Amino acid sequence: MSETRKLVAILVADIVGFSRLAGADEERVLARLRTLRSDLIDPTISVHHGRIVKRTGDGSIVEFRSVVDAVRCAVEIQNGLKERNSGLPPEKRIEFRVGIHVGDVVEESDGDLMGDGVNIAARLEGVAKPGGICLSEGAWRHAQGKVEARFIDAGKQRLKNIASPVHAFLWAPDKSPTSRPAAAWSARPLAAALGIGRRIGEPPSLRRNNALIGLLILLTLVGSAASVRFWPVFESSKPARPPTKNLEAYDDYLRAENEGYYNVDGRAQALALASYGKAIELDPNFADAHAGYAMAAAQALRFNGDYLLTSPLARKRAYGAAGRALEIDPNNSRAYVALALLQLNDGRHADSVVSARRAVSLHPNDPEVLANLGMILAYSGEPAEAVAAVEQALRQSPSPAPGVRQLAGVVFYIGRQYERAIEEMKAVSAVWPASAIAHEHLAAAYAHLGKLDPARSEAGAIPDYYPMKTSLAFARLWYERYYKRANDLNHHLEGLKGAGIPEWPFGFEGRPQDQVSGQALATLTVGRTWRGYAPVYVGENTPIILQFDKENRVAYRSAHTFLTGVVRLENDRLCIQFDGYWSSYWLCGAVYRITNANDSGVDYVSVLPDELRYFSAKD
Repeated sequence: MSETRKLVAILVADIVGFSRLAGADEERVLARLRTLRSDLIDPTISVHHGRIVKRTGDGSIVEFRSVVDAVRCAVEIQNGLKERNSGLPPEKRIEFRVGIHVGDVVEESDGDLMGDGVNIAARLEGVAKPGGICLSEGAWRHAQGKVEARFIDAGKQRLKNIASPVHAFLWAPDKSPTSRPAAAWSARPLAAALGIGRRIGEPPSLRRNNALIGLLILLTLVGSAASVRFWPVFESSKPARPPTKNLEAYDDYLRAENEGYYNVDGRAQALALASYGKAIELDPNFADAHAGYAMAAAQALRFNGDYLLTSPLARKRAYGAAGRALEIDPNNSRAYVALALLQLNDGRHADSVVSARRAVSLHPNDPEVLANLGMILAYSGEPAEAVAAVEQALRQSPSPAPGVRQLAGVVFYIGRQYERAIEEMKAVSAVWPASAIAHEHLAAAYAHLGKLDPARSEAGAIPDYYPMKTSLAFARLWYERYYKRANDLNHHLEGLKGAGIPEWPFGFEGRPQDQVSGQALATLTVGRTWRGYAPVYVGENTPIILQFDKENRVAYRSAHTFLTGVVRLENDRLCIQFDGYWSSYWLCGAVYRITNANDSGVDYVSVLPDELRYFSAKD
C-alpha cells in the first residue's frame, strides 16, 4: 500500500454521551444524526474545503487544507447545533466535542490518515467541553487574528498515549452565534419533484411524461427547524417504480442529482459525492446511485485536481463505482458514460468513444448521454458529429439542464462556433455562477472573437483553485491527453492566452541570461536543500522546503502539504513528479537567478507550471 506524508489540519468530532442517547431511543437518535449530517455538518465541511476521512459511528475525522478553514467550520457547526438544540431538554440534545490540531500525517492509498497528527486531534477532542472546541497551540497560532472566535488558554494537557504535554486552547463562544449555518442547502430538490423540465441523468424508470400526478411529502422535524422532502410520482402506462425500495436512499439520491456534478465549483461536487455515498450506504444495490457517484468522482478527477479528492483516490473510486453499477445493472447507461469519461481522462479516445456510443445505444434519447457523446467526439477530433449529438441533446427538452448546456457549450467552442458556445455558457453561468468550465470557455470564446474586455472579465471570474487559471503551461499539460488533435489544443491555448491567462504562474517572465543551466543546475539541485517561499496569492506567501537526495528523490513541504517524488534534469529544465499530485504529471520548468534588487532574501526561483518557488540552496 502506497503512502504519502503531508502537513494538514485535522478536525476530530465526537458526540457527547452517544451511548446514553442511543440507549434511550436509538432509531430516533440515528435519524436525527443523519439529518444533521446532511443538512448542517457535511455542507459546512464542504464549503470550508474539508474532506471527511472517515466516520467512526458517532464521530468523524476531517482533513482541511488550512487551520483557518477547520476552525471556521467547527465554529459554524457548533453554532448551528446550538440553534437546533434550542428548546430541547439537556438529555435529548445532540452535542459534539471538537478537537483540532495541525501536524504531519500519513495518507494511505485509500485516503485514510494515520499518525500523531490524527492522534493528538482525537485526544484534544476529549478535552473540549460539550458543544466546545479545543485547539492545540500550533492550530491556535495559525488561527490567531484570522478567525472571528475567541479562545482561552487551557494550559498544558497530558493526553493519553501522547509522550509530551500539549498546550491547549478552548473556544469561548459568544452568547449568540455570529454566523449561521448554510440553511439554504437543506432544501430538498423541489424542482425535480415538481417535474419542471427534464433533469440530466434522470433514472430510466422515472422518465417524465409531462404529467405530474402526485407528490409524497414528508415533514422531518429537527429541533426547532423543519425540512421538507419530496418524491415525484409520474404518469405512465404502468405505475412508476423508484430505482430503490429505500425511500431515504432515494431522497439522498435526488439531493445528489439536484446538486449537479457538472457544476465545477467544488462545493456542489462535494455535496453530490456525499449524498450519493449516503444513498449507497442505505441501499448497496442501488445501481443509479453507484453510477452517479462514478460520474461525480470522474468529474472531480477531471476538474478539481487534488482539492476535493486526491487524483489516485478519485480515479479508483470512480472506476470502482462504475464497475459496481454495471455489475448490478449491465444496461446502466450512466455507468458507461462515467467509464467513457475515465477513458478520456486516460487519453484513450477510441475506447472512450466506444463506451459513449454504448451508453447512447442503451438510452438514445437521454440528453445527458447524448451531450457526453458529443463532448467526447469533439475532443477526439470529430467536431461535425459532435455538434450533431449535442444538438439532438438540446432538442430533448424545451428547457435543457445546465449540465447539458455546459457540455454543448464545450462542443460548440471546439467546433469554432463561438457565438453558440457563448449563448450556452452564459445560460450556465446564470444558474451556476461559480462554475469554472463556463467562465473558462466564455473567456476563450470571447478572445477568439476579439472581444478582449469580456474575455479578461471571464478569465478573472475563474475560481483560483481551478488549475487552468494558474498558467498556460499547466493548461497545456492538463489538456494534452484530452485533445486528440494538436491544432485543437493549440486553439484553446490561444483563446486562454488572449483572455489574459499567463504562460507561467503570476505572469513570471525570466530572462535567458539569468537561467541556471548545465552543470550549474545539477550542482544547485543534487543533494541540496532549498528553503524559501511560494506565492499563494498576490502579496501572500507560504514557506517551503525542498530536499533533493543523490538518488533523484525529492521531498517537498509547505505550510499545508508534504509530498515525495522523483526529479530529473533535461534540456536545462528541472522536472519533478510528486506521487499522486496532479495525476502524477511531470512538472517541468526553468530555474533562474534573482539578480534584480529585492528584499526577499533568496537567490533563485524555480518556475514550474503549478507554482513559483523562490529559494536559496543549502548543503
